[in-house]
Amino acid sequence: MAASADTSSRLDLSARVADGSRSARRLRRTGQVPGIIYGGVGGPVLFAVDSRILRNTLAHSGAILEVAVDGGEAAPVLVKDLQRHPVRGHAVHLDLLRVDMKVAIQTHVTLELTGADLAPGVIEGGVLSQGAVEINIEALPGDIPDALHFDVSKMEMNDTV
Repeated sequence: MAASADTSSRLDLSARVADGSRSARRLRRTGQVPGIIYGGVGGPVLFAVDSRILRNTLAHSGAILEVAVDGGEAAPVLVKDLQRHPVRGHAVHLDLLRVDMKVAIQTHVTLELTGADLAPGVIEGGVLSQGAVEINIEALPGDIPDALHFDVSKMEMNDTV
């Protein structure tokens, strides 16, 4: 089983004062994604970020992001929740959790199975069934992998992990 953690990416955010669904809809119409940063030191901070910048940053980042609100000091955060539009699939809201890089946290990591086409059990006509798609782990924020990869290419019929 191999795991790799990517380096963090920086994301610049704009603070927003207005809260509620009405102001969030206005932001979305202008191509912005509303969000909130909470946890750790300090109170919750409402923000907005351009949807294209957010999409690009999330596609090329690891588990931890460095965010700066209105050009302030960058702080490490973990993407706690990303809500997507049910039909279009674009981001509609983002929750970020402040983290201390020296304190272990619990989070979910995607489990990806590799080598399924080469597994003797599958070649013999068996079906590979993946019961868990995510695994709960505890690790330092800098050591959290994007995904855990497990090689199943040697699995025979009726083998379990």
